[in-house]
Amino acid sequence: MAWGQNAGFGELSVPVGLTNVVAIAAGLRHNLALKNDGTVITWGACLGGGGIFPVKTPEGLSNVTAIAAGEWHCLALKDDGTVIGWGYDGDDEIEVPANLTNVIAIAAGYYHSLALKSDGTVVCWGGRLPGNANLTRVPPDLANVVAIAGGGEHSMALKSNGTVVVWGDNSYGQTNVPADLTNVVAIAAGIHYCLALKSDGRVVGWGHDVNFGEVTPPADLTNVVSIAAGEQHRLALKSDGTLVAWGRGWGGTIAIPSGLTNVITISVGAYHSLALQGERETLHLAKKVIAFPPPHKYTRLAYWSVLLLCLMGLGCLFTRWLRLKKH
Repeated sequence: MAWGQNAGFGELSVPVGLTNVVAIAAGLRHNLALKNDGTVITWGACLGGGGIFPVKTPEGLSNVTAIAAGEWHCLALKDDGTVIGWGYDGDDEIEVPANLTNVIAIAAGYYHSLALKSDGTVVCWGGRLPGNANLTRVPPDLANVVAIAGGGEHSMALKSNGTVVVWGDNSYGQTNVPADLTNVVAIAAGIHYCLALKSDGRVVGWGHDVNFGEVTPPADLTNVVSIAAGEQHRLALKSDGTLVAWGRGWGGTIAIPSGLTNVITISVGAYHSLALQGERETLHLAKKVIAFPPPHKYTRLAYWSVLLLCLMGLGCLFTRWLRLKKH
């Protein structure tokens, strides 16, 4: 389901008969849906070629496991760990680095892109706007990352220990992560602000809140399992499958459709929102998710060592039982 501002580019016109969707992503005036067969469906419009044109999925795109949408561009992660980009390329946001492999997650900012690798490191590209030197300059000591998010001119990373790192533009305090912020399980980045979901189901925000309260969630907001951030509005998915919206209500952005329930995932564009509905059994509660760092060869060695010791112990117990039985 889609709702919010209708600018006439078809961003709210979900294709008739679209089913078997497992993930959604919303951009400025376009949307993506990932189906369970690994194909991607798009609708709406993107900037390019001197105008705004209907967004189109690259021919032959398949085996996709994740999707992301920036302001005017699209990203897809394939099951071989590579990334495909299409749409607007005015800031090199779809110029995926040639040697980028082993990617396990992707994120799109307004004019830049991010990829999380299996070793817990982050790669960032695009964002050639003047003054954006720090936008794609990933902190050199950033490691053990389990989730990423892209905002207007800043980026976020969630580490395996539940802490958050932000880099890029700090004109509105978006890189000033609260000193006491811990136990984070999910992150989202708006145009000039950041959101973090804690393991207790509460939401914390910081950054731009001059006009529309982007960083101030409703005081009674609890039991949240997922968050999404737009330009001036944001969404929270609760454990009962209902939604809460706050911020600027321009064009109906925070007017949740009546009767909308059984939501399992959400995405927010600049001025519109998407919700994927499904069976409640498929909802993975964020507060039950524990983030682990990427597997390491020594972790695997320890696993097999413990298993071997357990088997040896069982063998000793069985031998002792046989001896006692003979007596």
